[in-house]
Amino acid sequence: MNEDLRKWFYVYALVNPINNVIFYIGKGSKSRAYDHLKPSGWGNNLHKKYTIQNIRSCGKEPLVIFLHENLEEQVAFQLEVEEIKKHKELGHKLTNMTDGGDSGPKRFGVRSKEERKTVSEKTKEAMWKSDIRERHLQSMQSDLYRKNRREDQKLKINANPDWHKKFTKSNYNEEYRTRKIIRDDGMIFNSAEDVAKHYNTNLSVIVRHLLGKRKTYKKYVFKFVD
Repeated sequence: MNEDLRKWFYVYALVNPINNVIFYIGKGSKSRAYDHLKPSGWGNNLHKKYTIQNIRSCGKEPLVIFLHENLEEQVAFQLEVEEIKKHKELGHKLTNMTDGGDSGPKRFGVRSKEERKTVSEKTKEAMWKSDIRERHLQSMQSDLYRKNRREDQKLKINANPDWHKKFTKSNYNEEYRTRKIIRDDGMIFNSAEDVAKHYNTNLSVIVRHLLGKRKTYKKYVFKFVD
């Protein structure tokens, strides 16, 4: 591999601009450091998620700083571990779920099955640590969490008033059994039940899609024939 390509990794930190304290440290390449600023980059780390949302509720944005740059991957992993340890010893309450160095080599944007398994196991192991579980529980019980849950529900209800319906046979509307359904490639079914039978799945799966709970089913979009 080209020498320049081997040294495209770095160690970065997210800083709370309200108190100028680091709250997350990671290793990455390319735009990884900025992925945390998008909801898709929060993963299942609730403490990090609500720290970022709390910063934004004050009208500010987390700061991204680079602690080390132009590193080979293994060196970046080692420095990530050292930085996390150093800042914890300084008393910084980091939102990292692990002690670093465990995200596994990510070659050409794709992790191997073994690497994904290792990351998953370490994340699950971290969730059983008392300090991490306590941080997550505090995040879930916070006023900000409850406020965001209420706002999420309002958005769902505005988009589709039926989103919260329970999917049991007793409350399926007759239209799911009688109204015709069209697939986005033009194929027509006599009812939602026929769609379920066609794909050998439960009617509830199709109903959830028709109600907007699932964007697609089997890579298709189904809707009632007007």
